[in-house]
Amino acid sequence: MDTDPTKVEDCCRPTKGRKDLQGEFAKHGSREALLELLFARVADAIFLAEPDGRIIDANPAACAMLGYAREELLGTRPWDFVTSASREEILELIRGTKRGVPVTVQRVYRRRTGELRAMDLRLTRFGCPGGDLLVASCRDLTEQKQLEEPLRDLNERQSIEEELCRLNVELSQQAAHLRQVNQSLVESEQRLRLAIETGRIGLWVWNSTDVENSGDWSNQLKEIFGLPLDAEVTHDMFLKCVHPDDRERVDQSVMQALGGATGGEYRAEYRTIDPRDGSEHWVTARGRAFFDSEGNAIRFIGTVMDITERKLAEESSVRLNLQLEQRIAERTADLRASEHLARGQLEALTDTLTALSRESEPEKFFEHVLRMIGRRLGAHSLSVWEMNDNTGRVGLAANFDDDRLHVATQEETQASQQVELARQDHPVWTEFFRSGEHCVFGEIDSDPPRVRMADGPDTRWHHWFGDAVANPIVPVMTKRLSALGVVATLCVPMFVGGKVSGLISIRFQQKRAFRCEEVELARALAHQAMLAIQLMRLSQLSRQAAVVAERNRLARDIHDTLAQGLTGVIVQLEAAEDAQARNLVKDAAAHVERASELAREGLQEARRSVQALRPLVLAGKNLCAAMEELMRKMTMGTSLRAEFTIQGEPQPLPQEWEENLLRVGQEVLTNTLRHARASHFKVHFVFDPQTIRLELRDDGCGFDPAKRHDGFGLLGIKERVETMGGELAVQSVAENGTAILAVLPQMKYPPALQL
Repeated sequence: MDTDPTKVEDCCRPTKGRKDLQGEFAKHGSREALLELLFARVADAIFLAEPDGRIIDANPAACAMLGYAREELLGTRPWDFVTSASREEILELIRGTKRGVPVTVQRVYRRRTGELRAMDLRLTRFGCPGGDLLVASCRDLTEQKQLEEPLRDLNERQSIEEELCRLNVELSQQAAHLRQVNQSLVESEQRLRLAIETGRIGLWVWNSTDVENSGDWSNQLKEIFGLPLDAEVTHDMFLKCVHPDDRERVDQSVMQALGGATGGEYRAEYRTIDPRDGSEHWVTARGRAFFDSEGNAIRFIGTVMDITERKLAEESSVRLNLQLEQRIAERTADLRASEHLARGQLEALTDTLTALSRESEPEKFFEHVLRMIGRRLGAHSLSVWEMNDNTGRVGLAANFDDDRLHVATQEETQASQQVELARQDHPVWTEFFRSGEHCVFGEIDSDPPRVRMADGPDTRWHHWFGDAVANPIVPVMTKRLSALGVVATLCVPMFVGGKVSGLISIRFQQKRAFRCEEVELARALAHQAMLAIQLMRLSQLSRQAAVVAERNRLARDIHDTLAQGLTGVIVQLEAAEDAQARNLVKDAAAHVERASELAREGLQEARRSVQALRPLVLAGKNLCAAMEELMRKMTMGTSLRAEFTIQGEPQPLPQEWEENLLRVGQEVLTNTLRHARASHFKVHFVFDPQTIRLELRDDGCGFDPAKRHDGFGLLGIKERVETMGGELAVQSVAENGTAILAVLPQMKYPPALQL
């Protein structure tokens, strides 16, 4: 520290006598060392600061006065502690201080504890080669001022004896307080000792650098190492308790601490061997070596804590992490398989919709659905059976074999109803037709043929026909299937009005295991088959125009439920796969859960479509709330940001209009997610006195509306708008987004729509 000797000597007030200082001077020799000694031992607080007020050094007395460590004071400013003057006043005082002309002021400062005290400050400026520096010498006046007040009070009192008595009382109180503090310290020491003993912590002290000498080990430490309580512990005895694989490392750490290589710090985690039973334990050790003036270690003190339970927990955590990684890998494989299956399901639905839009004959559409089911599941052939509600029997409705559809005649249907499966008390078929919650596996090549629920590999097998085995038609049916090479079947329920109305028997020429995703795909495709059957029935009971209209409605419902729902499933599965690749396990699980939820909702919506029910999202909600919820669900977990706005006062609409407008918004949002690569999607409702306008916009890649498109979306949107007597406008330019506007005439349907 470069200082002006005259200034430092002027501000320092040594506390030792002249003889003591002369001894110190003689010991240190040089003038610079003497100045350093004075700076460190002077009783007054001394600060060294730059002209901007930044403190660059402080002696121990200054640190003690403020209650801070030296490192904490460096870089601070006087106004960080002085409370009786502002920053500007302090800077003005510094600027007004001339070289060699001390300035003395009194200020109030705040200690670290928040206590306010008074001080006498002497400020001196002196020059250095690098610029001026300021030396502030401070002396605490608090006690002096506190003493001055009693002295003034003494003048006002009648006698000095009374004041002395008061002071004696105060001294007695202080003595009592000191006794209380001492008792608290004793109690604290006892509590600390109890905590050490309770926490399985041992203490050691070596008072000699010769580690061969015995050390002072606590009884707790001896118990940790498995040593007798009366054992004289030496360094060699200690090392014998350390695990052989850790012994050299631990000994080296001890020697480094004693040699001062680590500043005397000793830290180690190692294993110990209990000499009593040979059991292995883990401990963590912390210690410090103390040195004399020549750098020789004179004492070595530390603690040891048993951490065996923590280590066992860590090993268990490692095992769990390995198991988790394995499950993540398995789940990743399942996700990829699920994504592949979902894509296949979407492609199947697309093929079905394409066929539905092109085929004028319902039988052809039915044939296409069965062909698609067989191709997707790798089946040999399929048969469709329908329930006769009057007799409780199932009869053959159609057979798909050799890539051809054969619709059963009335005679063939009646002949096949010889076997009564639905009403007999059968452990598999009775539950199958009652709830429709299970698919059924069947094996033809076993003797006798058998079936079981498709809930898992551990479900029990039962006789296929139960009590109907004596029926003469049974061996004829099994013989025919065996002749075709069929060895196994998967029976999937079909629903009408929420009740099981029949089944699809999917036949295979080899036995195979089905994943849950494949069973769900079969159930979804069975709904398509049921829709196709219903469409075929409609064609037999109504005019061709009515059939075409109903077919288009069913196609739109399929498209708006399963196809669009599966689009959301694929989006969530892709997001899950991306999160899995980035090791975001929780995010991946959330996306998988969301995909499952969307799949279940799609299946539920498909069932509601078969039942001609109002869409689930509109149940108990108005159109605006349903549209906003639909946008939130479909865009959850994607990069697309959706915005929903309303202009004007919403008016009541017919249920059919609400359903159509909801499906229009759903279809446009689905196309945006699948094709547009957009970042923003906006839905804007405008309720005017004469019209209702639905505006849907995105900022995606756009398309050419004039070109022919294979999809069913725009055609379905146009048909829905036209059924409401409205007009549809489509505007799209490549790379400039797409805007779709539907304008409907305003109608009055009380009561008013509640948002």
